[in-house]
Amino acid sequence: MNSALDSLQEWQAILNRDSQSDGKIFYSVHSTKIYCRPSCPSRKPNRNQVTFFQSAQEAAESQGFRPCKRCQPQKILAPTLDKVLTAYRYIEAQSDRIPTLTELSTQVALTPTYFQRVFKQIISVTLFEYANAQRIKRLKQHLHQGAEITDGLYAVGYGSSSRLYKKSTRTTRNESCYIQTTRER
Repeated sequence: MNSALDSLQEWQAILNRDSQSDGKIFYSVHSTKIYCRPSCPSRKPNRNQVTFFQSAQEAAESQGFRPCKRCQPQKILAPTLDKVLTAYRYIEAQSDRIPTLTELSTQVALTPTYFQRVFKQIISVTLFEYANAQRIKRLKQHLHQGAEITDGLYAVGYGSSSRLYKKSTRTTRNESCYIQTTRER
């Protein structure tokens, strides 16, 4: 019973192309003799042709599957993951501003476009979305500590109150649309 539930979750990760499952599970397709990561952009396989594995070694070596040429599941993301974590910490350390893409890519010694793509693939949000979420988190901390709204918004790097309100309206609107669509289902 638990195995069927795990299999259902793994299959859902493939259908959603869930990058957060990359490295945790791999799937192989019997008809092609290829194994992939869940986030592989290749065509979705038929469910009855798929087997799940916990490691690339297990899938490739013991079962005779070859790695996908698109997602390259055999490559370890550890060096890139370390660079993403370095940027992650750097963004969190900036208390009064959002660092630029060029600044972050210089910190981790990667080109800006490649770094932006890798960051989104690993973290599942863009650099700006993550940095902005951290800024809002810091603002909330200031407000919980009793700071005035204007003092808090300037302390976390907003140039004016209109910037904060513009972002909060857009976020609230998006959240309400999401809530409305989930209720309709």
